[in-house]
Amino acid sequence: MVDIVPLNTGDIPFADDIIRAAADSGAEVYFVGGVVRDLLMRRRIHDVDITCFGIAYSEFAGLLAEKADATYVPFKDNVRLVKGGVTIDVSKPRGETIESDLQKRDFTINNLALTLKGEIIGDPYDLEKALIRHVYTSVFDDDPLRILRAFRFVSECGFDIVPETCRLIADKADKIKNVPKERVYQEIFRFFSGSYFDKAVTLFFRKNPKDLFRKGNRTKNSAAYYLFPELVDSEDIRQNSIFHRENVLKHSLSVAKEIFKIARGLNIAEERRFVLITAALLHDCGKKEAWLRNNRKNFIGHDELGSRVAAEIMKRLGYPNKYIKRVSFLVRQHLKLTIFAVNGVRKMKLQRFVFENMDEVEDIILLSLADNRVKKFNMKRLYNIILRIRNAQKEIDMSRAKTVSGSDLIGMGVDRGPEVSILLKEVHFRLAFGYLKSMEDVKNFLKEIRGK
Repeated sequence: MVDIVPLNTGDIPFADDIIRAAADSGAEVYFVGGVVRDLLMRRRIHDVDITCFGIAYSEFAGLLAEKADATYVPFKDNVRLVKGGVTIDVSKPRGETIESDLQKRDFTINNLALTLKGEIIGDPYDLEKALIRHVYTSVFDDDPLRILRAFRFVSECGFDIVPETCRLIADKADKIKNVPKERVYQEIFRFFSGSYFDKAVTLFFRKNPKDLFRKGNRTKNSAAYYLFPELVDSEDIRQNSIFHRENVLKHSLSVAKEIFKIARGLNIAEERRFVLITAALLHDCGKKEAWLRNNRKNFIGHDELGSRVAAEIMKRLGYPNKYIKRVSFLVRQHLKLTIFAVNGVRKMKLQRFVFENMDEVEDIILLSLADNRVKKFNMKRLYNIILRIRNAQKEIDMSRAKTVSGSDLIGMGVDRGPEVSILLKEVHFRLAFGYLKSMEDVKNFLKEIRGK
């Protein structure tokens, strides 16, 4: 259930400017869609959607841009105004009247309008009951991205998708392939950043029960199959019961939900949380390929393979390069602490790991924690490795490393070229941890290592 609160247009950003622009132009203006939903739910409003009648939407947008002193950005069927972190979308009407306009919107939680006097148009029943229901039968044909948007609303609001909409999603799931990857990525970011991600991701990848999906009980009857086929195809791969409780797909989902809980508990910022959740979901995406390469005997090498597969998945889904790089790195590293915990690791090797991964070591730790908490693993061993990492972090002093440069090494006889950067990295490591304490130590070390 959702508590619906009394409406006050004064709670909408730039409402006064919109009301003045409407009065000056004589236009019939309505707040529509998400802004009405968020206002009723008392959610913070960042996006304001309006539509108008009696005036061209672009003309009204220009008038409003002047009054609000906002940036004006035209698109195909709407104009976006931007100011102070708030976007105002002035959209072309989808019908001759506001009532017919609402009947072309995606879900009943969004086919609501609000007059400038604060009077609601439409039925808020499904919003009150926290239900996601499609408005008309061709809703996903008109815009297949709405399939993914349904799960994004689950993630952001915690709502349930009604059975008939689940069935329609199953029927139309393959259409998501036709959506430009940039639009898909935008929805995935909001999906993975939602406060109810754990609920949404379970529904997104679920084995569709027959009472909800006409096509059967396979995960392939959802958008997940067309966006993340490498994960869905891994649901039939069982793992060694000594270490795992679940198949590869279920384990990946469990790790993603576990890191979501960890990130929420630590109040991790949205962008970093998005990277961690993506890495958790994709951390074992190389297991099927490794399993086939290894004659279906084991998953050796799946971390390296997974790094490549994860990059391919993210490129296909329109992820920016900065996220592709960070997630691929985490997927490649996700086994490191587990291997240290099982096999042991010498002090200097662990220090080198910390030195080489200073910027990412915290996220490697979190991913390893999530991965091992949901399977059969001796967590005391992992906690001991993390404690040793914390001690190494206390010991490291990068200011000592900065006392030596590449020019210094050249002055000590190192030839210009790749050898300088290789040796400088090693010298910096040893200086940072106190293995080398002076310039004389550096000279002696170079003589020794170059002799070898």
